[in-house]
Amino acid sequence: WVYDFDTLDGLVVVGEKGYVRHLDPAGFWGLPSGLPPEGQADFTSVVGNHPDNVYVGGDNGQLWKYKNGDWSSVLNHEGLLPTLSDISSMWMDSASSHVFIVAENELISGSSINWLLGTAEKEMKGVHGFASNNVFVVGGFGGGFLGKNVYHFTEVGWVEQSTPGAG
Repeated sequence: WVYDFDTLDGLVVVGEKGYVRHLDPAGFWGLPSGLPPEGQADFTSVVGNHPDNVYVGGDNGQLWKYKNGDWSSVLNHEGLLPTLSDISSMWMDSASSHVFIVAENELISGSSINWLLGTAEKEMKGVHGFASNNVFVVGGFGGGFLGKNVYHFTEVGWVEQSTPGAG
C-alpha cells in the first residue's frame, strides 16, 4: 500500500508486519524516526496531507499517527483504540486533516484524539471524499444489486443511500 503526498515531499509505503518506509524527494528510502514496532499485524492503509501528518492503519484496529518526527498509537478519549476491527481503507481531507476510516462495518471519523463511530449494516470496503462534509463509503456487492451499500457523510452525519438494481 502506498500513499503519495501531493507535494514534493515524497511518499510513504506500508505493508506486512508493521512495515513503513519513506521515499524522500531525492529518491532515497528511509525509516521514519520512531517507527511503530515491526512485527505487528499488517498495515493495509496510509493517508496524510504532509510528511509530518501521516496515519497508518491495519489489522486488528492498529492505527498510528506520525507527527513531529515520532509515531504514536492513536487512542480515543477513553484510552481505547477507535476499533478492534481490521482497517481496510482511509481517506483524509487535506484542508482539515479530518480522517475517515472504514473498518469492517464501522465508519470512523475524526483526528488526533477525537473520534466518532458510525455503523453500517454490512461490511464496507472503501472510502473517498471531496471535503470533510462530503465523504462516501462503499461496501461489497451482493444479491445482484447494490442495495444499501453506500453511505454518505454530510453535516448531519452518516446517511445510508440506496442505489438502483442491476438492469
